[in-house]
Amino acid sequence: MLPVAGPAWQAMQALPCPKGTFKEGINRDATCTQCPTKGITTAGVASAFATACDRATPGYRPVRAQNASATSILGVEPCPVGTYGPDGLRCIACTDNLTTQATASTNTADCLAAPGYGFYPKGEGDNRPVSTADLQAASTRVIKCPYGSFKVGKYGRAFARAGQ
Repeated sequence: MLPVAGPAWQAMQALPCPKGTFKEGINRDATCTQCPTKGITTAGVASAFATACDRATPGYRPVRAQNASATSILGVEPCPVGTYGPDGLRCIACTDNLTTQATASTNTADCLAAPGYGFYPKGEGDNRPVSTADLQAASTRVIKCPYGSFKVGKYGRAFARAGQ
């Protein structure tokens, strides 16, 4: 019985190569090869070609040579502040006056109100701060702090009036 491309041999049993590795060709080679560039991985297990090493870990994006093919990866870089990278392929900008606190953020939950902005219920006047229930219902919008108020706390979930 010949193994199929992708798995590795273990006690005469073909097993899938783990994420971040690959095995090319149909043969009895028991070794899965690590992706050649540090920080680069595969989409899943049982990758059959080196070209499957096409993404960074979440929170990062691959750096490619200018005018190079999609498989030419030089290394990885963290997603910058204000973006998140859920899949290791690209960094997505936070929307609606939101930003991240650090580089290498991985999902939309990392997008928080930017300094000077806070969460308000959609459809409400600009003078009522958002409640915990509003945040859980995802029925909020982010707006600039009303005149005479400022954001309290690093997550911007409450406002205070100046002098109060």
